[in-house]
Amino acid sequence: MISELSRMNDEQLIEYYLKLKVTLSKTTLRNYKALLRQFSAFCCARGPKIRDATQIDIGEFLNQFEYRSTKDTYRIILNIFFKWMFKHHMIDCNPVEEIRITNGKKNKQELMRDSDFKQIVFRCEGL
Repeated sequence: MISELSRMNDEQLIEYYLKLKVTLSKTTLRNYKALLRQFSAFCCARGPKIRDATQIDIGEFLNQFEYRSTKDTYRIILNIFFKWMFKHHMIDCNPVEEIRITNGKKNKQELMRDSDFKQIVFRCEGL
């Protein structure tokens, strides 16, 4: 099994990994697949395969994204994937493990203004 996994290219490895995630929703699987493919393309453009990616490669990939919450979500997904590869002896260490997201814009939530709320209440009176 381990030697079979080591012979897989990135695309095959991603597909195999996702087939094991039977408890995840279709939407989650689609998001995992999109992110892992995007990361694979990023690695391919730089030279290494996914399993050869370093902490620097992963950090630079994550820094492409603007929002801190997006970076952290993607870091979590990559961390789960790299933990799986480590557990199956495809990599010597998990390069995502020590990465912490410290930069990026915070997602702003727009709150309803008091005047807008009062207008809604006024319009709903008598319904």
